[in-house]
Amino acid sequence: MKAVSVWLDEKLAERQWSDADLSRASGVYTGTISNVRSRNKIGPEVARKFAMAFKMREDDLFFELGLLSQAPGEVVIHDPILADLWRMFHAMSEQERIAARVFIEKMFGNLLDDDVTVEGRAGAADRPDGEDIKSSGRRKQKTRRDPEKAKPK
Repeated sequence: MKAVSVWLDEKLAERQWSDADLSRASGVYTGTISNVRSRNKIGPEVARKFAMAFKMREDDLFFELGLLSQAPGEVVIHDPILADLWRMFHAMSEQERIAARVFIEKMFGNLLDDDVTVEGRAGAADRPDGEDIKSSGRRKQKTRRDPEKAKPK
């Protein structure tokens, strides 16, 4: 966890700002900035104002200060097999990702939802088999046979 005062000094040095410059940009009194430094603590409201002044996202600021356990947008997966699949997927090109998704949907789509299939979202050019699928994203109902009608008479 980075000390708030160290983080603040680094941010000010990057911009060649003084406390007065930060005060003008953030709307936080210079006395409050001094208190943040001396107490080495920052409240959520002051942090939000600093984030705006430094033109950064609030969650990035909280992560840099060590107040978030993971980077913004970072996904933590505890299942080792799923974590490996996640890493492989993100190492693929966009075209490989589309091909992998089409393959998974064809192989395992019935596991996702027994009653509904999704008409795909990619055109023939995006699919490895060249098969065209509708781009409306609408769902269509699977037809089910009536077991009574299927019995021999």
